[in-house]
Parts: sequence; C-alpha cells; structure tokens
Amino acid sequence: MRTLPLIALLLTGCQTEVGVLGAPETGWTAVFDSQYGDFPAELALANDGLPVIAMTSFNDHNNLVHTLEIEPTDGEMTFFDAHYTQGVALALLADDHVATAVTSPAPEPGLLVREFSLGGIEQNTFMDYDMEPVALDGAAGGFMSMLTWDANTNRWLLKGWEAGTSLWTIELTAGEREPVDVVVDGEYVFVVMDGLGTRPTVQSFDRHGEQRWVSGELCGQDIASDGAGGLYAAGATPDDGAVQLCRVDNKGGLVWHQRNVIDWEQWVGVSDIAVRDGMIVLIGSAYEEDVPAVQWTWAYDESGQALWADRWAGSDGGFAMGREVVIGANGAVFTAGIEWQQDYAMVMRRLEGQ
Repeated sequence: MRTLPLIALLLTGCQTEVGVLGAPETGWTAVFDSQYGDFPAELALANDGLPVIAMTSFNDHNNLVHTLEIEPTDGEMTFFDAHYTQGVALALLADDHVATAVTSPAPEPGLLVREFSLGGIEQNTFMDYDMEPVALDGAAGGFMSMLTWDANTNRWLLKGWEAGTSLWTIELTAGEREPVDVVVDGEYVFVVMDGLGTRPTVQSFDRHGEQRWVSGELCGQDIASDGAGGLYAAGATPDDGAVQLCRVDNKGGLVWHQRNVIDWEQWVGVSDIAVRDGMIVLIGSAYEEDVPAVQWTWAYDESGQALWADRWAGSDGGFAMGREVVIGANGAVFTAGIEWQQDYAMVMRRLEGQ
C-alpha cells in the first residue's frame, strides 16, 4: 500500500448568519413504534427510488434489527427482515439488495454480515468470530467495504469484498485517531478518523485498497462523496449553534468552507449528510436548556449556500431528534429520526424543498 503525504486544509472559509429561510413542505410523516425503543441505524435509497431503513429495537437486553422498505409516495412501511443481535446494526444498499453487519449473539459472538435482495430473500452470509463491526457501506454492483476492530490483535482493519467473497484486508494506521466511519462511492472508499480533541481527518482509498490521499483536518466527521473522488464534510460547534460544511476535491484539498448559525436553538449537533444532483442536505438535533430536543434539516446548493431549513419538534411538539437523511428524485428529502411515544419511536418524514 502506498503512503501519500498529508494535505493541509485551512478552515478559514466564510461565515453566514442564517436568519429566516424558506421552509419545505411536508409530504408525509410515518411512525414505527414497537414499544421497545426504536432507533434508525442507516437509511439508504434503492435504484428505483425506494427508501430502505435498518433500525434497532431493544427487547430483553438484545437488539432486534428491523429492515424496512418505505413507499416514497405515502410512507407505508413494509417489514422484510428481523434478526437478534448484541451489537449495533449497520446497513447499506447496493443495486437491489441490502446488507446488515451486526455483532452476532452468544455463545459465539463475532461479526455477522447478512445480505438480502429487496423483499427479504437472503443472498449471502459472512461470519468472522474475531471481528467487531464498526461501519459498513457499499456501491452499485455489490462492492462493499467495512471498518472492523480485531479484538485479538488490537488493530483497526478495512475490508473490501463482493458477493460474500473477501477481496482484500488492510490495517489502518490510526495514530492518535480512531476510525469511526466508512463511505463507498463507485471506485472510491473514504475512512473518517476521529479527531480525539481535534478535528477529524479522512483517508481515501480506491476499491482495490490502494491509498489515494490523506486529508488535513476537516470541519466535521459526517461525510458524503461528491461523485468525483472528493467529498463534503459536515459538523457543528455545539455551544454557539454553528453548523460547519466544507468541500474537499479529489486530491484531498479544501475547495470551500461554510459556517452557518442556526438561530432557533442554543445547542446543535449534526448526525448525517446526503448529496445528490447539486443538492446537499444535513440533519441533526438542537435544543436549549430545559427545552426538549428538536429535529432540524438544512438544505444547501453545491457551493454551500443555504436553500431552506426545517424545524420539527415531533408529532405532539414534545421531543424529536434527527438521525439519517437521503435525497430522492426531484429534490424530495427523506429523513429518519426518533420521537417519544410510549418509548422512543422511529419516525420517517418526506420533505419537498422549494
């Protein structure tokens, strides 16, 4: 594996104080409530525009992983898989199938990857008793890459495989940083390295496991590919309600950096980013002291200029947190979060931008 030089990024972009932005229309809101506590783990979009979500429900101290198809026109949810685990579910979509990576339950805990076609027909299963899943993503054609932790050797490993067959495994040199996420887009694999007190960095690889570049410090650890070998990154400075958004080119260099302020609340956090057709959408949560959390969704154009913003406090205005977002056809935005019913319930929403 080639080692490339560190490329410095200077986060000195412009700041925008965002006041009143236009709000999107709400197409529908759909709630999934098993009464055990339901949390979205990953939201993806099938080739035909069908949103698919993997989520966990807590039941007798185990996690039950649900995988659901969402009808984009009305939010109807179709359940097609459930699997008990003792770890966090991570999911991806590649062509017409979904894969989930979980920590398998005792007596033989380890990494379990299960691959399904839409409708719940199992395609491939991959098991490794020495690994723990950290993050998983995939691309059209079925190529997948996964970030794992080897507890026996105390190493971070990045794996690439296709159709249940391992293609390569490389050890990540993390130093004082910790790998936290992986993003796959076509020929490119991006690994986010947590800053541990400083800002995160990204290591970029091709789909053969060869390193392309290592970025300098980024504005956040939630990333999305720009489709051309570069990426967008998002984060927040919670204390002043500022949302950070930056773009990195296909050599790891900074293109621009925006700092926008949400003036609704006092504290803000970013949880996901989506990019499609020149549109960038962020989702997260915000609150003030002694005020229940609200879900926020913010849309930008490809130059980082804010387009619209949405603030949602749950079905009864009591509590909501944003977790996942994807962009569908014609600018439709699908969000996944949680609100409080009898327990935490998973909520899907469709927003129509202006």
